[in-house]
Amino acid sequence: MLTVPSELHGRPFTASQAAEADDRELLRIGDWLVRRDHVDLLELRGFVLEQHLDGVQRARRVAPLVRENVDSAKESDVRWILWSSGLPVPEPDLPIVDEHGVRVARGDLVYVRWNVVVEHGGWHHERDADQRQRDHLRRERLEAFGWRVIVVTVKDFDDERSIAWRVHQALVERGYRGARPRCGWQDPPNSRTARIGGLHPPHRGDGGG
Repeated sequence: MLTVPSELHGRPFTASQAAEADDRELLRIGDWLVRRDHVDLLELRGFVLEQHLDGVQRARRVAPLVRENVDSAKESDVRWILWSSGLPVPEPDLPIVDEHGVRVARGDLVYVRWNVVVEHGGWHHERDADQRQRDHLRRERLEAFGWRVIVVTVKDFDDERSIAWRVHQALVERGYRGARPRCGWQDPPNSRTARIGGLHPPHRGDGGG
């Protein structure tokens, strides 16, 4: 039985708010519910298929994106940005191992196929010297084993297009041959011909692979 918590990310939360949430917020909610063990991932997906409540069509669209072990709302946001731009969606919180199967690190958002890791560094990472050092050494280990690391900071969310383009560039460097980001503009940020626009979910059938 799916139960709705009274708080979400430390703020009051009601079922009516879930019904009114946009797709991006629904992904945050779904990731959080599964992470906090309010619902099993498969139970959540089954629930939205069976129900006929307000907003269920949006919930059905978002439910396949919900994952276990998403550590923060910002990680949900990064995954949403990448999905809505048409890029492949990385898997959260995966162990990264060397050629002998020994764990090197655990990645926030991981593209195993292309050896690319997307890391979210929140304010606590930037303000805490010990945490910054741990992050620095961890990223050095990843790069030494051939992984490309993209770090997304709080400031990057001022221009979310840049997140999609940086990840796309890293994927291309590692052999990705899929479509360019589709985020309401045609060229990377800072290009003379860049057209600013909003992020829009891709049409079904032409996703990022």
